[in-house]
Amino acid sequence: MIMRILQLCPQFPFPPTDGGKIGMLSITKSLVENGAHVHVLCLSRTIPSDKDIQGFKEYTGADITCIQHNTKNTLMSIFLSVFNATYPLYITKHRSAHFQLAIKDILNKFTFDGIFCDHSSMIESALWGATKQKGIPVFVRLHNIECKIWERYADRLSRFNPVHWYIASQAKKLKSFEATHYDKVSMCYAITNHDAMIAKHISPHASISTLTAGVYFKTLIPDYTIEKIPHRMIHASTFDWIHNREALYWFLKGVFPAIKAHIPYAELVVLGKHIPERILNMKNQDIFAKGFVPSIIPEYSAASFFIAPLFVGSGIRIKILEAMSLGLPVLASSIAAEGILATTDQGLIICDNAEDFAKHSVFLMNHPHIALTLGVEARKYIVQNHSWDEIGKSIILDFQRLT
Repeated sequence: MIMRILQLCPQFPFPPTDGGKIGMLSITKSLVENGAHVHVLCLSRTIPSDKDIQGFKEYTGADITCIQHNTKNTLMSIFLSVFNATYPLYITKHRSAHFQLAIKDILNKFTFDGIFCDHSSMIESALWGATKQKGIPVFVRLHNIECKIWERYADRLSRFNPVHWYIASQAKKLKSFEATHYDKVSMCYAITNHDAMIAKHISPHASISTLTAGVYFKTLIPDYTIEKIPHRMIHASTFDWIHNREALYWFLKGVFPAIKAHIPYAELVVLGKHIPERILNMKNQDIFAKGFVPSIIPEYSAASFFIAPLFVGSGIRIKILEAMSLGLPVLASSIAAEGILATTDQGLIICDNAEDFAKHSVFLMNHPHIALTLGVEARKYIVQNHSWDEIGKSIILDFQRLT
């Protein structure tokens, strides 16, 4: 029997240009590859082109319907959120009457075995949809524990900064929302054991399990014909998120000069969309901001190791998984490395201060054979522990158990 699954996403996940889109798109693809018929219903700031819609269908094998809705924060939406005593901006900005109407229409046309939603922002819509086909289970994929991100952000701001109080207030509302909604769905999939523990603390009666993120490691293979540059490190992110920008600024200010003091010819390659102008203008300092590239394989294959200095976040960093799949050891903060259980010997080196980032960077640049060995072990770890195919199988089995 073929399972029919309705998947709700807060954004159009194609092309897979950042970790969030990769996570949603890969779930869709893995469900289809495990025999499910999936129809994705997503919000989108603009209606995607026919080319991108076709690209999504060819890549995943799923159907898709896009509803135009702008979730961008505006000064007006932020102002109004101050006076909403119950719901945080993160939830209200994803509400759409047109989206609900689309859910109603598709549920009237087809019978589904379950609803799978990505992110807690989709829980309200999924639960509303479940009332239209009574008895179908609702699963939510917690890519992050949203209140935790906001709490960590507030903690990094001075209490004398008015923004601190706004962020802390939003975190409190988010925590209340998550506490009262996790236990309304059939299953919450936390992406890390740490997130599962937090989710269970927030909502003790919710059904919560850990389901990690994966990598299509059969296609993310290092290009061994490309010569390694021992003194080159690489970083990739999406820089429209403030915390990703601040992490890179922190590294360039507090770590990179210390590395250059020991290895004057050290290089940093920066990949990703929306690289800030101040980074683009630093090329004369051995910082090569290349932006979005069609394929990361050549760039990663030439580098010695990957850096991930992130201090606000939750969930798992798919960019780290990709780097390890491509045979790179990774220097990461504890927050960036959450959910990845690799050890130092498996290519994941934890660095929570500037001194550690600089020390380990210099060591790997001076010992390229060790960097290569750690990269081989990193890929082995990914192959053994982060398979999208196995993740899709787990979701299908859980749906079958509840239907």
